Amino acid sequence: MKKNLKTGLLAIAGTAVLASSSMAQSNATYAQGDFLLGFRATGGTGGGSNVLVDIGQGSGFLNSTIPVTFSLSNLFASLNGTFGSGWTSRSDVLWSVAGADASSNSTIYITSPETVGGAEATPWNGLGTSSQTGVRNKINTEGGIPNTSGYNFYTGNVNPNGSGPAVIEGQTDTNSYGSFMPGGTVSNSGPAPGISYAQFSPTIEGTFANGTSGTTLDLIKLTSATGAGNPGTDLGDFTISNQGVLTWTPDLFEAVPEPSITALVSVSMLGFVLFRLRRQANKAS
Repeated sequence: MKKNLKTGLLAIAGTAVLASSSMAQSNATYAQGDFLLGFRATGGTGGGSNVLVDIGQGSGFLNSTIPVTFSLSNLFASLNGTFGSGWTSRSDVLWSVAGADASSNSTIYITSPETVGGAEATPWNGLGTSSQTGVRNKINTEGGIPNTSGYNFYTGNVNPNGSGPAVIEGQTDTNSYGSFMPGGTVSNSGPAPGISYAQFSPTIEGTFANGTSGTTLDLIKLTSATGAGNPGTDLGDFTISNQGVLTWTPDLFEAVPEPSITALVSVSMLGFVLFRLRRQANKAS
């Protein structure tokens, strides 16, 4: 709620930078450092399938100070074709984002769903270097490493929804997205009922029970310096629209200093008053 108020006030003040956004490019072949966007259904239409997307290297959006939208050409068609057009309001359709750092074995990025109402999610705690490296390895396996051909499912599955980064997996496919989430395999999600990557309880996923506008995923960074049991760093938010448009908003963009907001609004209002006074003076003369 607070960040929406800030955005609204800045827009009123006419700050052009708010209209700016950059476009991140997705990849066709997974490499360490790429982030994975996953969707699955726990029942109903599409209950036996997952949609997984390589949204590209973290450096393509993590270094941005303004919102970033992603070019995911066949995502919308893949979501509609897999889960039906009602996926945007289904409580049994879940989604998440995860990534492994390209240069550090124990640095991982994991989403944590915000609560209804826009309250920031509670950051995941550090797992320690060894366990975080284990999660890194799982993310790489999910993406396709060690397969030399890239995604282990790109060559095995045909996406009927056109070319693009989104691919469709069977829930029971080896190392599918769903196999690393609750209800997945013991090796990937731990003993039944399972938790995300066998480390994050109960899940790193959000749902669409409150529509696409009611689901936000905070991205939490865990490094070796985080330390086991200490909270990770919240870097920003992922949101998705009814049309399947994925947007990243960094916390640096959200955290506009309150005095700056006041100053911008004051300048805007002063300009409006001066304009009215000049207009009245012109009429009087």
